[in-house]
Amino acid sequence: MNKFDTVDDLLKELNISRATAYRRARKYDISLANLSSGLSDDEIEKLKQPLQNSGKQKLSDDAEKYRLKVSEMSDIIKNLETEIASQKERYDEERKRNDERETILLDKLGEAQNLVSQSQQLQLMTENKLAKAEEELANIKMIETETSATEAPKQGFWSKLFK
Repeated sequence: MNKFDTVDDLLKELNISRATAYRRARKYDISLANLSSGLSDDEIEKLKQPLQNSGKQKLSDDAEKYRLKVSEMSDIIKNLETEIASQKERYDEERKRNDERETILLDKLGEAQNLVSQSQQLQLMTENKLAKAEEELANIKMIETETSATEAPKQGFWSKLFK
């Protein structure tokens, strides 16, 4: 058992800073509050040993973690780029199909407009012919009424013979 009067005596013996001593004591669950009761040789050895994740080791561990994260992110980015490329291909294919459908629909619309135009022309021609026919019929009726008014009443065949 090693006994120390103050924490400063312990620090001089171990040749470490106060912060380092408290950090190591916290990690190994060593109480520095009551040094007069003494510290075992094992506890002093633990306080002398550097922490395992200190300094360069910690930086190395952090660098490795970041390398892994960068690698994961690179994989995610590659996957996303692949997905974007496939989505773009599907979009282009769909757009091409829609353009073809639009062309077909526009052609059919043009045909329908031509048919409507022809239908209207036929209807107009029919109306004109009907108007001419009605006019001719009216003329015929007028001629009939004029001729029947000027003619003598008709006599039958036998009545003309036996007059």
